Amino acid sequence: MNHLQLNELQDAIADTSDTSDTSPGKDKVTYNDSAIWLCGKNIGYIQRRIQKDLDNIKSWCDKWGFLISPSKTVAIVFSRKKKTEKLVLTLGNSLLQVVNEVKFLGIIIDSKLTWLKHIQYIEAKCSKVLNCMKLLTGTKWGANSHSLRNIYIALIRSKIDYGCEVYNSASHSVKKILDRVQSQALRICTGAYKNVATSGLQVEMGDPPYEERRQCLITKSFLNISSHEDNHPTKESLAKKATFLCYSREIKQNKKPYFIVSKDMINQHDVDINQIYKYKQFPTPPWHLTKPRVCTQLSNLISKKDNPHLIRSESNFMIDTQYRQFLKIYTDGSKDPNSNKTSCAFAIPEMGIKKGFKLPKNMSIFTCELMAIFLSLIWLEEFKPNNVIVFVDSLSALQALKSNLFKVKNYLLYDIIFLYNQLVKLDTIIPNISLALYNYLCHNIVGTEEHVKTIRLMSTIRDNFSSSKSFTFITSGSYGEGLEMRGSDLDIMQVVKSIKVNADEHDFDPSITYLSTDTDDVKPGFTQLRLEYSRDQYDLECCEEHNDHIRFYVDSTLTPDELLMEGWNKPYYFPSTAYAYFLSVLCHYHLNNVRHCQDSIQGLKLVIGEKYLMSDVRSTADAYTLLGIVLQLFGDTESARQAFLQSLKIYPDESYNSAARRLV
Repeated sequence: MNHLQLNELQDAIADTSDTSDTSPGKDKVTYNDSAIWLCGKNIGYIQRRIQKDLDNIKSWCDKWGFLISPSKTVAIVFSRKKKTEKLVLTLGNSLLQVVNEVKFLGIIIDSKLTWLKHIQYIEAKCSKVLNCMKLLTGTKWGANSHSLRNIYIALIRSKIDYGCEVYNSASHSVKKILDRVQSQALRICTGAYKNVATSGLQVEMGDPPYEERRQCLITKSFLNISSHEDNHPTKESLAKKATFLCYSREIKQNKKPYFIVSKDMINQHDVDINQIYKYKQFPTPPWHLTKPRVCTQLSNLISKKDNPHLIRSESNFMIDTQYRQFLKIYTDGSKDPNSNKTSCAFAIPEMGIKKGFKLPKNMSIFTCELMAIFLSLIWLEEFKPNNVIVFVDSLSALQALKSNLFKVKNYLLYDIIFLYNQLVKLDTIIPNISLALYNYLCHNIVGTEEHVKTIRLMSTIRDNFSSSKSFTFITSGSYGEGLEMRGSDLDIMQVVKSIKVNADEHDFDPSITYLSTDTDDVKPGFTQLRLEYSRDQYDLECCEEHNDHIRFYVDSTLTPDELLMEGWNKPYYFPSTAYAYFLSVLCHYHLNNVRHCQDSIQGLKLVIGEKYLMSDVRSTADAYTLLGIVLQLFGDTESARQAFLQSLKIYPDESYNSAARRLV
């Protein structure tokens, strides 16, 4: 509650700030918890402005019952002048002490901003750790190099890295103190002599020079700030370049501040700030999100060092045995080491889909792999297939998805996990909606549960009386399931007992025709029947490969009104995949659901473009005819005309292609 109450303190400071003077570098007051600062060239003007803020803070604290300790409150003047005017500030009745250095958030700031005191403070703390590391080493005993390096990174380099964005403006002679600390630590870790070059130790231990590391950390922090919204306080402060421009001529080359160093590094590496992945707040807290189901079993069996043929065989064996029933999506990310160009892609071989995307320069391989996963999930959200598995060749990406969400600092990982939860939620909602719809139909449209059971019993009795020794009848469909309402379909299946599929070889009967199933080299969801034995010549003549299509006779009552044409006396043939999206468009069209209509039309176009389950040119032509009919419903006559023309171009026989008459 104290933090919530103190948030109102900034309004109290803003109420008393005089904003009439808007000259650059003289009117801006910045506050952050317990610090107020103001820059300018007139010490008297600065004193009056800060004193107003202090008086207002004192009044606000007295009003809400807060106390500020005057002994812990100090003032400091930052100036390169040898002598500065005396600064007098009071907090209530107490005179504030003006000091030459102050410790704020763990960093010692001196009035000249030389950062010498802070770096000497870091050196003193690191020297204690160095002495402990020396006690852990010996010629025949002690910790190994790896353990010593971990101690160095955890207890020494972490102290040096903290606040390096701020003290980077110190002179080279001051920053060389930290270089000596690094050299001593690396010599202890490696056991090298004093005459060994520091650059060789850095290569051996994988620790870059501190100057380069500071530039890297500065650039990362600047990009992190740039990924936030424009109203972020730090981003607003950095966006105001007027203060830096006023003093840019006076800044020495070796004492560039944070803003200028980060800008130089970004320009040097040609990074576009507008393409940075933006941070955003998610509507669902991280602890309510379910982590994806990640399997890294293959990494325990093989590694990248193994023979490529072994890797391929092991991978194919696992995919065929454990994930045969899944729709497989393969993702990958790549980066050109010479030009730093990056890209990602995902592919679905079973549907013939390949999608590639160009990414901004200088992205890491890890981010490229995550982008490929993210884009594949977007595709899943749009087309909503069932039983899907995504294969990733990056073990680090999978381990990041398995890690604790509270430790993840990559915003893209949050997006992937959030989108995964949306897909999981969709899979659980749809079955519940279907069950609710079924209950509604049973209780409000087709009658009670007893009525439905009666119809099912009547269908079973009819099947038993119609069956014989040679045939068995099975009733299905909406009416067969007991849903007696307008438009209910009745499907009657006739099972021929003289034909068996995959029968046991020990029960061979020469009077029976035997078939076997073949699932290799066939389209997903289908099985090819192969004739193994028959003594009937008619079975041999009828054995042929049947394509997947839907046929409507002229007098069929199931034909949608949108397909009917006057004077057409031939059956209608349509590929099943295209017709499924066509029916989806019709359903949403009659429900006035424009958004879902557009989604179904896009799905129809994708199926046609990929020629999914369309084995001949006539199927493709009929699919374009369906697309033209759909576009006519929405008044897009020109696009419909182009679809009909494309259908005639693929299959120009006008006696069997209805697109010619629909053009008229």
